Amino acid sequence: MIHRVTHPLDKLRSICARAGASCVFMLILLELISVSASGQRVFRTSDDSIRYEIIRKQVLDNLHMDIKSDNDELHRKGEKLLIKSIPSYLRNLYSFYPDLIRTNRPDTIKRLGLYLLDGKHLPEKVAACVNLTHLDISGCQIQTLPAWLSDLKHLESLTVTKSGLRRLKLKSVHIRSLNHVDLSYNELRRIPKGLVAFDSLEEMNLTGNRLKTLPKFLNRFPKLALLNLGFNHIRHNRMKSNNNLKSVNLAHNGLKEMSFSLAGFTKLISINLSYNSLTRITKDLGGKNLLAVNLYNNRLDHIPGIILQHSAMMNLDLSHNEITHVPASINKMSGLNVLSLWDNQVAQLPLELTRLPNLSTLYLQDNQLAVLTDSLSRLPLQKLDVGFNRLTTIPDWIFRSTRIEELYVNNNDLTEIREDVLSIANLKVFYLFGNPLPDSPELRRIVKVLRDRGVDIRQ
Repeated sequence: MIHRVTHPLDKLRSICARAGASCVFMLILLELISVSASGQRVFRTSDDSIRYEIIRKQVLDNLHMDIKSDNDELHRKGEKLLIKSIPSYLRNLYSFYPDLIRTNRPDTIKRLGLYLLDGKHLPEKVAACVNLTHLDISGCQIQTLPAWLSDLKHLESLTVTKSGLRRLKLKSVHIRSLNHVDLSYNELRRIPKGLVAFDSLEEMNLTGNRLKTLPKFLNRFPKLALLNLGFNHIRHNRMKSNNNLKSVNLAHNGLKEMSFSLAGFTKLISINLSYNSLTRITKDLGGKNLLAVNLYNNRLDHIPGIILQHSAMMNLDLSHNEITHVPASINKMSGLNVLSLWDNQVAQLPLELTRLPNLSTLYLQDNQLAVLTDSLSRLPLQKLDVGFNRLTTIPDWIFRSTRIEELYVNNNDLTEIREDVLSIANLKVFYLFGNPLPDSPELRRIVKVLRDRGVDIRQ
């Protein structure tokens, strides 16, 4: 029996939004646990659906207590209980096994979900769904995909997840229209070589398996742009070069060091190395086209020099590490638009940081900063988050800014908010809670004026 429940996430999202930039990662995590607020969710048993809701409540409680709570372990537990979540906008477009059995017009089915089926073979009636574009057989024990699957000339997406598969056989299956394969959350120790028949693949999701090596045959996908390898054990790379991949996810792989180089991945735009245990990086993370690197939640005590050489990089996330200082060579990263250093041990910012002509977003919350030097006024900052530091005053250069739209100074040591804050012309968000501010008529007046202007102010 398939169990489906529907629950809204609006309350969770609003909490994340109120928590500010320090909770952005939590919002992403929640979206992973629940793809859609009003979508169908499929569980193996009714008990699983109950346990899933208990986990969601734990996440909610954590957010109430501490906006920086790491709910990653809870996410993994919740993910194991959930077979599939179908977003609300697709809910009425999906057909299921009972629909397939009853219908005498299988040619009208375009999205088919066959969940928790008994047996190891794909129902032959699927072959009659000649216009099928999406096939999902999650939570089943089907280990072999039949040759007749090639007759589905319009199939674009194939999903075989949460099935405990150690291997997947493809019997001469070749589908030119297939661009997305999802084999996440199985027990695969090797990437099925039969996938090479799908030479039109653009996305491959192998999250949550037991993979250790990137095989050389991955170079045989001329269109493969996105490769998701999160929650694996990748240690080796036999792909010496790749001219196609644009994004690689290696989060949650237990990496203590990068034992392989990605320098030959010449088209790589982004790489995700978050939630590992990296203490240093000496291997190239990509070619000159690399624009975004995510090193959130590692054990770095410095900004790796090899990253500082990427002058065109636009987004660098070094949050939740052990970094104590920002090197002067940061000024080499002239293309940097977003720099995230929250939850580190930085006590002082170098003058060279102010020579980044495109830096518009700077996350510095939860560090050891007591002063924000006036030289920061040279930056084209639109968003500045310095919450959870040791600031006693808001510097004058911020009041003169014509660009700052979001300012987060919450949880510092501010004892006064000056009227000058009203002169920040484009201010839209202003967080100042968690400071030892006296409840004075002047503060109430400033807050009222800002709210009347439409500023989202939290005190």
